[in-house]
Amino acid sequence: MVYVEIAKNEEQRDYFVGCILTENMILVSSNYEIYRSGEHLSLDQYVLIGTQNHREKANTTEIIGVKRLITYATPTFDDKQDKVELPSDVIPEIALIVLKSDITMKLQNVSVMPLPRFPFATDYTECVAVSWGNNIDQSSEYDEVQEYVVNIADQNTCSPAFDSVHYRFCVEFNEQCHIAPGSPIVCDGELLGLVTDEPNCRPSSMTGVNLRSCDNIHYHLDWIYSNIEDPLPPAQSSSCALQLHIMIAILKIASKKWLGSTSYPNPDFQLQVH
Repeated sequence: MVYVEIAKNEEQRDYFVGCILTENMILVSSNYEIYRSGEHLSLDQYVLIGTQNHREKANTTEIIGVKRLITYATPTFDDKQDKVELPSDVIPEIALIVLKSDITMKLQNVSVMPLPRFPFATDYTECVAVSWGNNIDQSSEYDEVQEYVVNIADQNTCSPAFDSVHYRFCVEFNEQCHIAPGSPIVCDGELLGLVTDEPNCRPSSMTGVNLRSCDNIHYHLDWIYSNIEDPLPPAQSSSCALQLHIMIAILKIASKKWLGSTSYPNPDFQLQVH
């Protein structure tokens, strides 16, 4: 998993999460686009990789600069055979971060996140949301990544606004539901979706639990693969052992003045593992 932190002059502004797809590419919420405009263009940006705790750095921490952001655009294909045609109003809240250099994939617990094989959320049985908990009410925020068991809601209980031929799906939370936008929903060891930027859970009158909408990644694989030059084969994983296959990274966006007061190495620093 990827931890994205927005900061300036040592003051944290926001944070969210995403997933490693290749050695140099990370899938994130499109909320990251907010920090790629205006005053934020003058801020230095880093990805810190190799720590399970977003407030502490491990001796395996690797720091890599952000090269660019790829925003979502409806893919066009000369050969439409076997391609997913999406309605023009289906715009997922996803983006891709391209890193300046490759992640050291031999680091402990580092692996790409397997992408979904099946189109429908109901094809999966065991699902978890991976996040730092409630980023609205800090009383339930954790320093270390947490897994929350979720159920895939039946499409009949999901709001019609989200029920666009499974382009989005809903997950049910019995208690905790303020999961950060971009938090991955991992089902049977595969990345099924990313939580959208819906500010609050909506109670479902039919199920009596809270619902949260998610983008179904399967319907955007064409766009993802069209932007990946050298995809890596995913490692085998299971949702009950995510720590073995999810990488935590921290994207620090900070002014040069702030960076000068810290011990961060330069963006091209690469940890050497022996």
